[in-house]
Amino acid sequence: MSDFMFLYPQALWLLLPAIIGLALLSWLKRSGQANALMAPHLTAYFTQANSGHYLRLPAISVLIVIVIIAIAGPSFQKHAVPASQTNDARVLVLDMSQSVYANDIKPSRLAQIKYKAQDLLPLLKQGQTGLIAYAGDAYTLSPLTTDSATLKNLIQHLSPDIMPVQGARADLAVAQAITMMKQGGVNQGEVILFSDDLSDQEQSNIEALLSDGPWTLSVLAFGSKAGAPIPLPDGSLLKNKAGTTVVAKTNFQALKQVANINAGQFSAYQSNNGDIERLVRTSINPSFDNEIQLDAAEQSVTTHVNNGIWLLPFILLLMLPLFRKGLIFTLPLYFIALVSTPSPVAASPIAGWFKNSDQNAYDAFQDKRFEQAANEFTDAQWQGAAKYEAGDYAGAIQAWQSLNTTEDINNLAHAYAQNGDFEHAISSYETVLEREPNNLAAQRDLATVKQAQQQQQQQQQQQQDSDSPDQQGQPEQNSNSANNEESHADASQSQNNQGSTSQADSSSANSSQAEPSKENSMADREQKPSSAQEASEDNVPNNTQGQQPSDEQNLTDKQDSTVDVQAGKNAQEADTSSDTQSNNAISQHDQLEALEPELRQLEQVESARDPSRLIQAQMLLQARDREPPTAQGKNW
Repeated sequence: MSDFMFLYPQALWLLLPAIIGLALLSWLKRSGQANALMAPHLTAYFTQANSGHYLRLPAISVLIVIVIIAIAGPSFQKHAVPASQTNDARVLVLDMSQSVYANDIKPSRLAQIKYKAQDLLPLLKQGQTGLIAYAGDAYTLSPLTTDSATLKNLIQHLSPDIMPVQGARADLAVAQAITMMKQGGVNQGEVILFSDDLSDQEQSNIEALLSDGPWTLSVLAFGSKAGAPIPLPDGSLLKNKAGTTVVAKTNFQALKQVANINAGQFSAYQSNNGDIERLVRTSINPSFDNEIQLDAAEQSVTTHVNNGIWLLPFILLLMLPLFRKGLIFTLPLYFIALVSTPSPVAASPIAGWFKNSDQNAYDAFQDKRFEQAANEFTDAQWQGAAKYEAGDYAGAIQAWQSLNTTEDINNLAHAYAQNGDFEHAISSYETVLEREPNNLAAQRDLATVKQAQQQQQQQQQQQQDSDSPDQQGQPEQNSNSANNEESHADASQSQNNQGSTSQADSSSANSSQAEPSKENSMADREQKPSSAQEASEDNVPNNTQGQQPSDEQNLTDKQDSTVDVQAGKNAQEADTSSDTQSNNAISQHDQLEALEPELRQLEQVESARDPSRLIQAQMLLQARDREPPTAQGKNW
């Protein structure tokens, strides 16, 4: 018990008010003055001597004391925790040349490389691990880390198809792995190479790299001596420059030689986990690993264990009578009612005492009382938002005009558009696009406002066109009536001249005049003024044919006038139709231009959903920042 202590001794201060309260209750019980300070039903509850009541003052006292002691965290045990971690470091180097597409091991060399690498990660429990993939050049996918889940996710999406440079340069990958460990402050480490072949150049370069430092290379070889053709993703077989199908054979001898340089381990692919277990069992210099483990054991620290949990059964036993009294079930209901959200109207008088005007206005805004929020807000941005939601677009414009951020200008453009001021709305949207050219929402809104403005202009033009024919029709009608009067006057004059010749002819002319006059009156109601002119010509006798040229000229003039008016109407309708078609074409063009960035962004989103594309982008950035290798090795 010499190690006993409280982990949280400050909690013991809770005993002071508990002791005072319990002592007061005990004194009241002994002195009989409980009725003066307590309600009668509480006095009876704490003072009656009925043995059927289990929860008495002593039981309450014990329960409170035990709970406080448990909170204080009593501890009488210690637990040893290592103070340091092994400094092991290793880098996985994965071959992503096109030869790993060969399927002499099922389903393919590529699939087995990824499976084995993922199975190896859980076995590497100590130290840090990095990840490098190589083809014609080497690329760092992850620096030294203890996060095996991230490495596993990266390995899952690797393939030769995403490598920036095709080829096979394992020596560059080993050199980059050594550089990574040096930059991580590691003086000794291991490179684990997953590959299916090494060329003579790669082998000699790797031997030179390993001979200069305490670096170990372990190799897990994939493939077979007989080899297999290399199927490409499009279904065809890889061919060399001569047009011959390439057969990828594994050079086990070269892989084993580079593994033996610094006492590294070599293992060929096996269908079970024996190959990777061998690599892990002999990973790193054993003597060096033992020294690290001894140092870690010597540098362990001890921490106290919280044993307050063992008091929980006693607390539960003392709380059992509360179930019998129903307090366990009523107290949660009380707290639920206490923390339940009251109606905003009932809570606002009290809650408003502890909030400023903007906070009260924000509460009103959240409750959709926008007019009240607009009157209470002192912040111009929120005031404009409240007025906008309330439908007071002019007030929102006034509130947002003094603000100059891009978001506020965009909101101002919305208010202008809702208020029908399309010119200012277009100007504001263009200002937003000048600051943020890739703002798709502003592009869509600008196209919508422009289309609405064009429709408004078309409606105004059509209204003006519908008013102009009515104004042109009035002078035409006046001229037609004047021509009718002249024709009637000429007809009556010719009849008077003829009446002096004979009475019979005069009466005949009068009768003939009466009949056409009726016809003229009917024609005036049903036909154009030209038909009235024809009727008047029928009334003219043969000896008055000298007046016919003038009448025919009047008829021709009126017909020309009618044709001109009709042609003008047709021209206006054609212009209106052409304007409508051109405006529709412009609107469709604007919509297409607005959709193009969205489509491009959708394509980018679809590409971003593929993690392999992100890995490829990471490797492309590395390739851009350095010179490409002078030789990429073999083409597969």
